[in-house]
Amino acid sequence: MSFCPVAGIDVSKRFSDMCVLSPDNKIFAQEKIYHDETSINRANALLQKAEQLFSSKPVIVMESTSHYHLILFQFFSDRGYDVIVVNPLQSNSMKDFSIRKRKTDRVDAFKLAMMYRTKTLRPSQIPQTAMRALRQLCRERVEFLNDITRYKNRLTALLDQSFPG
Repeated sequence: MSFCPVAGIDVSKRFSDMCVLSPDNKIFAQEKIYHDETSINRANALLQKAEQLFSSKPVIVMESTSHYHLILFQFFSDRGYDVIVVNPLQSNSMKDFSIRKRKTDRVDAFKLAMMYRTKTLRPSQIPQTAMRALRQLCRERVEFLNDITRYKNRLTALLDQSFPG
């Protein structure tokens, strides 16, 4: 088969589950990735092992779960992996097609990898690091301006109560 290995990663707040499929769609490995350096490096070593064994760099598929996926996205992108980020609404609707309703992160990671294989995913566009940083700065600025307005309104209300008229 000419397929490359695929890693599906189901992202959550404290940890993520990764399922690596071989080119013939068999589970090569499963790993729980805690969002710390040791665990992420262990997952990277597992992907490198798959790359050596199958002579092809794995493709990584993950859901865009809040901001939690950004750590893994940046780490694996920096190491040259093709990382595909999908909208959870899209992947959840695809995952609901199974007969048995099992909801586990391991099963979801497997299903993400299989959805890549069946070409049923539409990747989300992830901006470059600099653009993401600028967007975050803009959000923070808006938040600070809203805070200033709130404080001014509270101060005005207190002054109106203390010095009516």
